[in-house]
Amino acid sequence: MADEELYQQQLNEERAKQVKAKKTAAKISQKTPEITSVEFALIGFVAIIKDAIDVLGTGLIVGALITIFINVPCTLILWFWCVIKLHKFPFKRFIGAGLAEFIPFVGALPFWTAFVVSLYLEQNGYFPKFLSKIKK
Repeated sequence: MADEELYQQQLNEERAKQVKAKKTAAKISQKTPEITSVEFALIGFVAIIKDAIDVLGTGLIVGALITIFINVPCTLILWFWCVIKLHKFPFKRFIGAGLAEFIPFVGALPFWTAFVVSLYLEQNGYFPKFLSKIKK
């Protein structure tokens, strides 16, 4: 009888370990994937190049047209990147930066670069607490 009770106890302990392992695996799979520094550098490079073209094109009629044509693909690249990598889409920040980029002369400010930097700061825990209202 003692052997049977010992076997039952071992079996129950093994089942408890398996349940705990499944719960841990489920938590890990639900976690938002961490974006690497290389990914931030690449997407930041896209934003910086776009913002630099905006600054160079400010004041020129041809520059204004070029910035509009460049803003659309850049916006799409950033949108696809956010959809693929971030499971919680930063809707307010994305729309704010996107709309600001289409305003003449104001769009020359580095809104997309600020957007990418804000995502980097948020992920690494440096996001200021007073900005937590626009965080999502």
